[in-house]
Amino acid sequence: MKRILSILLVCLILGISIPVSYADAASVTEQTTYFADGSYCVETLTVCTNEIATYSTTKSATKTAKYYDSTDKLCWKYDLTASFQVNSGVSATCTSCSDTVTPVTSYVAEWTFVSKSATKSGNKATGTAKMKKNGKVATKTLTLTCSKNGVIS
Repeated sequence: MKRILSILLVCLILGISIPVSYADAASVTEQTTYFADGSYCVETLTVCTNEIATYSTTKSATKTAKYYDSTDKLCWKYDLTASFQVNSGVSATCTSCSDTVTPVTSYVAEWTFVSKSATKSGNKATGTAKMKKNGKVATKTLTLTCSKNGVIS
């Protein structure tokens, strides 16, 4: 009996000494927009949370846009990633952001990369990518916004 209590006490002590930092499972949402020519764009939002303390949370999110032509071929992919510092219902601040355009040559050769940019301001990250096909430029803008309660959209 004393041995069992000793083991439980050691487990309790070890459990208390572990730093408090929790990583939640990522949540994923998806939205598809269809265009008149049969092409479509699938936007996916993936959010991860890391609780640093009871009053402060770091959240990171990635929004991905995948553009498909009317024959369901993936033409290009654009990612916007941002991190936010959330202070328990008081404020949220975008601490970093970056964007990536997946090389077009690995998908459909008709599309060429023109430009991309990512900026952060307050609780918001915005990214814009421009792609070109047959002389026409397609612009895709992605936005990640974090509310003071830590809800990213």
